[in-house]
Amino acid sequence: MRRSSISEVKQEIRSLARNSVHSPIKLKLFARHLAVSPRTLQRRLAEAGTTFRTVLAEVRLELAVDSLSQKTTVADTSCAVGFA
Repeated sequence: MRRSSISEVKQEIRSLARNSVHSPIKLKLFARHLAVSPRTLQRRLAEAGTTFRTVLAEVRLELAVDSLSQKTTVADTSCAVGFA
């Protein structure tokens, strides 16, 4: 895998999050998806001053805002972004 920018990593997480509504996104599985070890992914995120948890929270927030702006209920939104 070539070195991805944080925006590319976020985009990959966003894509994975949208496709994994009913299953939790784990660092280990996401690292496998990027063809790197979990530790390498953690290191690259740390170099960019962030963590997997932070990126995932940002992506979930973006998804929630998008969903709520489409007049979706809070319950449906929380389910859609993995909080329920």
